[in-house]
Amino acid sequence: MFPDDDDALMEELRRAAAVADPVPDLVLINARAAFATRDLDAQLAALVADSLAAAGEPAAVRGPGEGESLLLFAAGPAEIDLAVVERPGGLTLIGQLTGAEPTGCELERGDGHREPVEVDELGRFLISGVPPGPLRLHCRVAPDNLVVTPWTNV
Repeated sequence: MFPDDDDALMEELRRAAAVADPVPDLVLINARAAFATRDLDAQLAALVADSLAAAGEPAAVRGPGEGESLLLFAAGPAEIDLAVVERPGGLTLIGQLTGAEPTGCELERGDGHREPVEVDELGRFLISGVPPGPLRLHCRVAPDNLVVTPWTNV
């Protein structure tokens, strides 16, 4: 057999197995839940300051029309300052990670979509066109230390 024949055979076997013995829904649900817990060792950053809460607005009612809000998250020596600014075409997130050397950051939205965040040598980042809704940041601040902000509705 040639490699192309192997690929075709494997695809045919996948189709046959899917018809004859499909994966049960409960298995799929549990697999997704297990995948969602892959960051259990992450250190959860605490929200230590919120400009809307300081103004008497609970964070849970954050929504359109707020203009700009400032958030500060902390986990050990690492801090994430985040400004959320309303702009045409979506929200702009302007932030800085201090107290650690970021080796990689991601923005996770409520729909599960994750996108890499470019962080410069001073820990600054800019993310444009973010749709309103829940989000959180994942920042690796050392090879074995992942910091994750709590879900925040913007």
